[in-house]
Amino acid sequence: NNPPVLNAAVMRAARCLILLALLPNVRAHASLRGRLSSPCHCEIDNKHWRKASRKEPKCLFIDLGAGAGSDLEAFAQDKFGPLKNCPSGGDWEAILVEANPVFAATLNELAAHFPGKVQVNASRAAYMCDAKTAFYVNPAETNSIAGFQQAAASLRTELQKLEVETVNINRLLIENTIPGDYVILKMDVEGAEFDILPCMAESPSGSLVDRLYVEEHDPSWGLEGATQSSMQTAMAGLRWQDSWSRHPQQLTSLSATGLGYFFG
Repeated sequence: NNPPVLNAAVMRAARCLILLALLPNVRAHASLRGRLSSPCHCEIDNKHWRKASRKEPKCLFIDLGAGAGSDLEAFAQDKFGPLKNCPSGGDWEAILVEANPVFAATLNELAAHFPGKVQVNASRAAYMCDAKTAFYVNPAETNSIAGFQQAAASLRTELQKLEVETVNINRLLIENTIPGDYVILKMDVEGAEFDILPCMAESPSGSLVDRLYVEEHDPSWGLEGATQSSMQTAMAGLRWQDSWSRHPQQLTSLSATGLGYFFG
């Protein structure tokens, strides 16, 4: 894919930008996580998946763990690069995935400002396969989520259990993108990155992503036993190769400079 939103110098320096940031102030309830079995296992491809049939390429912004949609707003304001440089005369589309239903109305309202350009997958959790899972949230803290992991029994009365369907990210990419697209994938999925990315490394979907931004959490939050070492192996299996590093302050600042493979 030709990167339309980067200038030539940055393009040469960083064909695909990777950020794996282990931030000190991760969302609440990290200590509440126990061990659960995965709701399903890696599915890299399926003959029943329908590949995208459109012919004209565009920019795709895929936000996994979209929250209230602040990164979509940043994308629409050229914070990830000038949208006028997108293929087909500046055409673009966004796909938002957010498990916490408290954000559903906000995301749908935001999408209404961009008619025909934003697909909202509310109350659905990004993962490596299609299934159902449960997570816990603190009703008093709408931006906190305990992810797939089970909360400590003594604190369950303080948390709200939610059951949602998962979205196979490999399928999402294969069914919604074409090789000519310029695809930006942002991932803040509360530890599920340790399951999703190794699976992507084995899937044809991995070659469809041009820029990847990941907030990395504790490896124990994953459900398939991945480690930071195995994550690095998975990344080596993908096509990203650059190794610049700088500590990020926020995801939306990443478009300003090339940021590379980073462990806090």
